[in-house]
Amino acid sequence: MVGSIRQTYAEQAVPLSHRDLIANGFHIGERMGLGGDDRVWFGSPLCSNTDAFTVDGWFRTGDRLVQNSDGTFSFIDRMSDMIKTSGINVSPAEIENFLVAHPEVSEALVVGAPHPSLDEVAVAFVVVRSSSVTPEDLIRHCKARIAGYKVPHIVSIVAGLPRTVTGKLVRRGLRDQAAALVDIQLTQDRNCA
Repeated sequence: MVGSIRQTYAEQAVPLSHRDLIANGFHIGERMGLGGDDRVWFGSPLCSNTDAFTVDGWFRTGDRLVQNSDGTFSFIDRMSDMIKTSGINVSPAEIENFLVAHPEVSEALVVGAPHPSLDEVAVAFVVVRSSSVTPEDLIRHCKARIAGYKVPHIVSIVAGLPRTVTGKLVRRGLRDQAAALVDIQLTQDRNCA
């Protein structure tokens, strides 16, 4: 789980006019409900983008959350970050969790990259603690623990991951790099065949 929404964050939020949010008994500022598919829905009848709303007026944020036993919500990932490989949706956060479980991995960020026969493939950018760890070691680590379609197609060891000024990891910047790495690998595979 990446983070947790707690009452302390709610107390810092600026209330929005004409809307209420009640989550686990404390006021945040806008109505919220948890959809059956782990998505959070915010009521906002004043907005007009009909694609972003359900028929009954709930806004689809695209965030995937799970409610914890203590009533807090933990952010899992965004629906738009899901990787579709061979018709199967794969959560980048799940792959990242397996990678950081390796004792020599300090951080991992996984993005999808276009692939001509698999729709998309997972490409992992990993910060390691030891220079003795190779991409092949990390792929073997994943193969021993997760389903084959979740194993990163490519692992790239990097010195650091891109972040916003607030420290949040930025996937957007790595998508082009991931696509280039897949293109290079496909070209090498064709040349070897």
